[in-house]
Amino acid sequence: MIPVYGAAAVRATDAYVIESVGIPGPVLMENAGRLTAQWLLERYDDALQGGALILCGRGNNGGDGYVIARHLALAGIRVEVAGQAGRHSPDASIYRGVCVHMGIPVDAKLSAEGFGLIVDAMLGTGLERNLRDDVAARVAMVNRFAGPVVAVDLPTGLHADSGAVMGDVVRATCTVTYGFLKPGLLLEPGADFVGELVLADIGLDVVKHSGPRATSAAHEGIEAPKLWVIEAQDVLDRLPSRPDGGHKGSNGHLAVLAGSPEKAGAAVLTANAAMRSGVGLVTLLLPRAAWARLEGLRPEVMVADVDALQAAAYTAFAVGPGIDLIPEAVERLHAVWRDETRPVVVDAEGLNALVDLDVAPGGPRVLTPHPGEAGRLLGRSSAEVQADRLAAVTALAVRAPALLKGRNTLICASGDAPWLNPTGGPQLSTAGSGDVLTGVIGALLAQGLPPVDAAVCGAFLHGLSVEGVGGPIVAGDIVNGLPSAFEGLHRCQSPFVRVGP
Repeated sequence: MIPVYGAAAVRATDAYVIESVGIPGPVLMENAGRLTAQWLLERYDDALQGGALILCGRGNNGGDGYVIARHLALAGIRVEVAGQAGRHSPDASIYRGVCVHMGIPVDAKLSAEGFGLIVDAMLGTGLERNLRDDVAARVAMVNRFAGPVVAVDLPTGLHADSGAVMGDVVRATCTVTYGFLKPGLLLEPGADFVGELVLADIGLDVVKHSGPRATSAAHEGIEAPKLWVIEAQDVLDRLPSRPDGGHKGSNGHLAVLAGSPEKAGAAVLTANAAMRSGVGLVTLLLPRAAWARLEGLRPEVMVADVDALQAAAYTAFAVGPGIDLIPEAVERLHAVWRDETRPVVVDAEGLNALVDLDVAPGGPRVLTPHPGEAGRLLGRSSAEVQADRLAAVTALAVRAPALLKGRNTLICASGDAPWLNPTGGPQLSTAGSGDVLTGVIGALLAQGLPPVDAAVCGAFLHGLSVEGVGGPIVAGDIVNGLPSAFEGLHRCQSPFVRVGP
């Protein structure tokens, strides 16, 4: 798991490393600028041959930019800095002065003409209000530039904690962030402006080894992570193992309550995905009128009339995809939510059936809404959900552990920091994709995983199943990719580029 810290915690960590550990601020700034310059020379060598324009602010973010300018100049790159007049932070003043001593222009004309690359080092984690007009004009100029743009720590105009756009924001080709990931780099809409995300270790990780003597006020101010990013090892650590002497019954029996004559395909996708996710037995329960439309259902899946539901036969339930919300079906869904003591994952129409039901669940549950469904459950618009996904998933989790679909899917249990899933991509935005996810999570619940663990593993595997697949896909491709996703966990790389020692 990779921790994601809020801006206040990052500042407190920085202060602790400087004041208590004893690493001077200019050393941290030197590390940040040097590592970024090295990355630029490795990654953007061709663009740098056209020269680099570095936009620097007056704070420590600008100081990082001055260090970058020096290292690029020492590497033979033509560099100019479009700095800002006025008082600079003490550390930024040091490195601005070094650039002046070296003859690097520090108050260059604000024009990208004639340069191959721009570095945005204007504003970092301290931004709390919309950009001033002069900074907004610089952002607009950067966004008209046709070449690569590399942001320092955060794209200027991006709120570090929420991902909100503060009036305007730099659209970066790449963002090199320092020490720790910040929520705004991963949450929408901020994630749209980050580009390739690089995590640089500048020395802040020493806080992990501070030991019992870490008692300074700065250390006390370091808050817990706001998020955890899922890694492959987190999934491997949670997946159930099959006993050597096991049999199909010892690997769980999932009941899938899904489908209708009009949407039988949703039931097929959910059941097939469950069979591909390690569960021993799957029974699909749906109205007999839909049975004629079960083309493509795996022969291993058993089929029964939903009216003949015998709950005691199953170890977990996956409910909702494709159900026709007639009164009988709504009452059945309510009864499962209210009375069933076994784990249940609820999706699609199952979620819509819960909108006006103010009853506590009878057992472990997982809610898997997309933003529209989440909005209905919370009494908000989907736009409001997307504007603050972190707040939305936290609110959903009060009712039951929740998985909020979308770019960088969020998973949360009440009182805990949410998990963020880095796998997958826009390919997953296809009809039936959510039905597949429901089947995967249901299968993991049936094998004994707790709700949050099932959601964490299910989301990661669901996304991993299509990584590397070219071109448009359909939901059946996700099902077919699940075996490779499970098998490929041992080879899965970190979701972010890392630079530094």
